Amino acid sequence: MAELVVIGYESEAVAEQALATLGKLQKDLVVDLAGAAVVTCDAEGKYKMSTPTHATGAGAASGALWGMIFGLLFLIPVAGLVIGGVMGALFGKMGDTGIKQEFISQVRGYYSFDLEGWHFVSLDSDCSKVGGCQKDSPMYTWLAEDLAVHAGRPTVVYWHHPRWSSGEHGSMDMTEPLWELLLADRDVQILLSGHDHDYERFAPMGPTGPEPGGIRQFVAGTGGNNHTCAGPAGPVAGSEAFDCTVFGALQLTLHPDGSYDWFFTGAQGTGTYTDHGTQAHR
Repeated sequence: MAELVVIGYESEAVAEQALATLGKLQKDLVVDLAGAAVVTCDAEGKYKMSTPTHATGAGAASGALWGMIFGLLFLIPVAGLVIGGVMGALFGKMGDTGIKQEFISQVRGYYSFDLEGWHFVSLDSDCSKVGGCQKDSPMYTWLAEDLAVHAGRPTVVYWHHPRWSSGEHGSMDMTEPLWELLLADRDVQILLSGHDHDYERFAPMGPTGPEPGGIRQFVAGTGGNNHTCAGPAGPVAGSEAFDCTVFGALQLTLHPDGSYDWFFTGAQGTGTYTDHGTQAHR
């Protein structure tokens, strides 16, 4: 089975370099790719795919599976992608003038899915890369529509930069319009973030700080690279738990009624810090 992989780069040149590196790895038998291609986007937002390399001619055009890898942030003018997936499916998404918008929408930086009665929303907090996070931005508009369509389902939202943080980088307000939109939807129960290399749990938070009936945010940047500990501003109002001594993982148990349990534990050998609790639906 072939899979679609999308990797974001800052420029078309970097994607071309990545493609060249893949070619060398293919030649050295380090990776096994049946094909690769570069997709570019011009200033008018039109997408074009170059002729794939290593494709198998008629077999590929007829829908044979092939491995690809795509790159570049396609939502930036004059950016490109190195794309991977199913050859026949990809060509089925292309018109004479380029890749159809329906295909591009499948590989944007935000999406949602349902699992075991809960709704999950992934957003891109690097706002400048997705057309902004303000009320008239594409992602904000999409989020409002997505929440409306999935009304009644308890929801978990996650993005990279924490709206609230006592860590090195502190609270980041570029996502404030999105945060306010989430607060207005009582289905949204949890916001997960990273960026700061620590663990932090907040009380239910409102527009400006802790507030009954708000959304609880967790920062779980404890994957193992390093720790960045507390920032110069000290603890943020609403912070209920903070640790920057262990590497570990946050486990959430999500219940059908919208309540949930959390359990954070350090990895073996990194410390004994734990944090756990239960929260009812908002």
